Amino acid sequence: MKQKTCIVFSLLLLCWGTLTWAAQELKEAEITEVKNQVVKGIDGTKRPAVLKDKIGEKSVVDTEAASMAELTFADSSVTRLGPSSEFSFSSKERMVKLDKGSFLMHTPPGNGGANVDLGGGVTASVTGTTILVAKDAAGGAAFFVMEGSTGKIVNKDGKITEIHPGEVGTMEAGSSEIKVSAVNVDFIRDHAPLFQEFSSVMPGTEGIQAVSDLQASQIQ
Repeated sequence: MKQKTCIVFSLLLLCWGTLTWAAQELKEAEITEVKNQVVKGIDGTKRPAVLKDKIGEKSVVDTEAASMAELTFADSSVTRLGPSSEFSFSSKERMVKLDKGSFLMHTPPGNGGANVDLGGGVTASVTGTTILVAKDAAGGAAFFVMEGSTGKIVNKDGKITEIHPGEVGTMEAGSSEIKVSAVNVDFIRDHAPLFQEFSSVMPGTEGIQAVSDLQASQIQ
């Protein structure tokens, strides 16, 4: 019995070590595409962002109207910022924050996913997933899971709501209610500027197609 217990404990340690290793920090990103007016801010100073700029966790990236940017992290996570957006991140918690605007993000499976600060005490989390997040001027937010694993939204009261691939969770500013509804991922992929107006194909496209095929089969 003692030997069996040691084996089980060793396996648990091995699994814990694997999970810890998988959750890599979002230490730094590089700007891999810039469209129109994009600003990098750090320690209160701002300047125009350019290709290959390094973005650390103390930096804020702002996009002006009709402007977009793409950031690629060392772990191959890719984030695209929509127009009139303000984005920052914290490395150890893999926490990304959207103060306004929108972003599209793909995190490769096994890298630890991402946590999203939606404001007002509301957070969301995903692993190995492509997500689309938007905030309106009033502070309301939408959290789309385009493909991959199921996401979770935790409201300000601690209630957890699961968002499956092909669904969106929406919440109004100041409200603890999270509404979940299905979305047409095929339409979003084919028409959203964050997918279509960049020079490279967004990672996760094959997974989105799989979700689209499943949605189509459920309609028939």
